[in-house]
Amino acid sequence: MEKYKRTLDMKEKVLFLFMIIAIFLAMFVPVYQASQMRALETQLVVAEAKLVSINEQTKEIEANLSAKLTFNNSSNNFNKVNFNDAKVVSIR
Repeated sequence: MEKYKRTLDMKEKVLFLFMIIAIFLAMFVPVYQASQMRALETQLVVAEAKLVSINEQTKEIEANLSAKLTFNNSSNNFNKVNFNDAKVVSIR
């Protein structure tokens, strides 16, 4: 029996290399997309946590400001009212 040895010509070598690269890309692209998606989800969770924190701080500042303004306005109004000169009005 004769054994035939055949070498690959340049066209077949290029085709083989292209197929290897295509297979590598076909396996790599989904993994890359999944990692990017996970990174974006992590960033979204962090951003949402910061947003909740900022909203809580805003509400706390608004409540403190409202309480101080209410206290200041009520104490100033009581000081301005002269109860000695008040008149009693009755309607029949």
